[in-house]
Amino acid sequence: MLNETLNPITIQSALSNSPASTTSSKYKFFDSKILASSLFQKGWRVHIETEAHVLKESKKGFQRHMIVFKNPEYSSVEGDLQIVLRNAHDSSCAVEIFTGFMRIACANQLFSRNLGTGSLIKVRHTGEDMQEKVLKGFQGMIDFLPTYHTLISHLKNRILTHTEMNEFARRAVQIRFREKDPRTFKVNFEEVLKSERIQDDLDSAWNVFNRTQEKLLGRGLPYFNLGKDGKWRTAYTRKIVSLNTLPEINDELMDLILEVSEVG
Repeated sequence: MLNETLNPITIQSALSNSPASTTSSKYKFFDSKILASSLFQKGWRVHIETEAHVLKESKKGFQRHMIVFKNPEYSSVEGDLQIVLRNAHDSSCAVEIFTGFMRIACANQLFSRNLGTGSLIKVRHTGEDMQEKVLKGFQGMIDFLPTYHTLISHLKNRILTHTEMNEFARRAVQIRFREKDPRTFKVNFEEVLKSERIQDDLDSAWNVFNRTQEKLLGRGLPYFNLGKDGKWRTAYTRKIVSLNTLPEINDELMDLILEVSEVG
């Protein structure tokens, strides 16, 4: 759900003022609106908000949710640097705040939570000082943001060899299809690396990363799947939208491009 108004939060789970009745007495509530209010004061606004689908009535309005904030001060011709909040009021996840990058060229959402000290805050819903830890870590993240632009610049200046690109594609495919037996599927690496737009038709680590990420996280990438009858058939990927899987795969892909390119 996209939202650009001055009072942007609309998902019920992020508006909750208390935890779900199913949480234990040790559970410490962290109000997502507190962080949002602090960000609003610094010029940030909600760009995307989403919440997990739940069937149990006791979890509705308290479930896991994710809010992506952006700020014109951190926008560039390449895209928008963002802050992402992930939280839940039903004990299904810790409070997480991490950095992200929305690339204008292809609307790729880069969720990278592990780029170094300051890029990730993760606090469990326990302890009397839980809220203090979150807010203190958040301030450190604001100070960390310029590091992101430096990293992107290094990736844009690093040109990959054909061998390096194929190695990245091979291992990236393994990350995307990690739940499948490697013997039951085949992916054309050239298809994964193929550029869909002129501005991505470069061999820099940044461009290779983005076009590969777009292919593997989106829908429609063809691959061959081995059926129970022993015959190979063409299948197509589905878009990844899970609040858990999307950041995890993005993190692993970012780690991989940093390793292959020896940047960072």
